[in-house]
Amino acid sequence: MNTDERKKEIIDKWFKEYVEEERIQNAKIKIMMSNTSYMEWIIDFTKDKEGFSDEDLYFFKGSEKENIEKLGLFYKGIDTYAKANHIYPKLNEYGRYYKVKYNNASFQIGIVEGQGITVYFCNKSSLKNNEDFIDFNDILSNKKQDNVDLINFTLKTLSSDIKKAYKIGVPLEAIEGTFNNTIGHLKNKRKTKKLIK
Repeated sequence: MNTDERKKEIIDKWFKEYVEEERIQNAKIKIMMSNTSYMEWIIDFTKDKEGFSDEDLYFFKGSEKENIEKLGLFYKGIDTYAKANHIYPKLNEYGRYYKVKYNNASFQIGIVEGQGITVYFCNKSSLKNNEDFIDFNDILSNKKQDNVDLINFTLKTLSSDIKKAYKIGVPLEAIEGTFNNTIGHLKNKRKTKKLIK
C-alpha cells in the first residue's frame, strides 16, 4: 500500500468514526429533549447550589458525574431548538447562554469558549422577567414559536432583494456597506432603548 492510499484509508476511517460519533451524540440529545428527566435532575441537583459547570466533574461520582457530563449535550439541544425558532443567546463577558424555564424553575444554560477550552455551565436564574425565557415545555413538544414563519418569509424576501440589487449592477461593496450601516444603526437604537429602561 502506497502513502497516498494509506492517507486516504486513515482519513476515511476518521470520517466514519466522526459520523458515527455525531449520530450517537444526536440520538442522546434527541432523547434529552423529548422528556423531562434531565431538566428535573438539574432542578433537584441545584436545590442547595446556585449552579454548576462541567468543570465540576472531579468533585462528583456516579450518576451525578454522569449527568454533569451531559450538560454540553443539553446545551446543544437547546441551541438547536433556539436557532430553528430565531431565538438568540444572551451574551456576557465570558460566553453566551439561554434562559430556560420549566414550571417554577429557571436557569441560564450556557457555554464559555476560549484558548482551546470549552466549558458548559448552568446557573439558577430569576423568573421576574418572564419574557426572555425558552419554556422547556415548548422544546418537549417542538413547538414552533409564533413569529417563525414571518421571520423566515422576511429573511427570504431580504435575501431576494439583495440578489436583485446585485443583478441590476449595485456593487457588492455598496450593498454590504448599506447593510452594515443599517445593522449598526439598529444596534445603537436597541442599546439606547435598554439604557432608558
